[in-house]
Order: sequence, then structure tokens, then C-alpha cells
Amino acid sequence: MRFKPLLRRGEGLSVTFDVPGMGRTAFDWESDLVVAGETIGLDGFRRFDSRYCQSDFESGVYETLHDGDRVPLNLGTGIREVG
Repeated sequence: MRFKPLLRRGEGLSVTFDVPGMGRTAFDWESDLVVAGETIGLDGFRRFDSRYCQSDFESGVYETLHDGDRVPLNLGTGIREVG
């Protein structure tokens, strides 16, 4: 059985709402985030940047962190470093 996609790129993924104290907020699949008429950049951030995991967008490399130890996992090569 094949399923039809619920949404196609650029179709039905538009959101606009008012945030009290901030103004109208709008976002969709193709456009920038806009809050009160000001464009908010969504790039320049890491995919994960917490005390437990760090990874850049589309890098395929994830570093798990705990108590000063780190375990890098490279999904592209399948290599996990331990030690």
C-alpha cells in the first residue's frame, strides 16, 4: 500500500501568529523567520550545542559529552572513538 505525502515542499507550511509584546511572527518553508517586521537569521548555529551533545548542521559527526569524557561518532564513516 502506498501513501500519498501529507504535504509537498512549499505547500501548507506557512505559520503566522501574534506574540503578545513582540508583534506578528511569520515563518514558512521557503522564507525567513520574521518577527515584528524584522528578519531573524536562523543560520550560524550548531545543530546540537548542549552539555551532552555537540554537532554542526549536516556534519554527520556527533560528540557525546559527560563528566569530561567525550565520545565522537562519525555517521559518515561509521567510526566511533572511545577513550
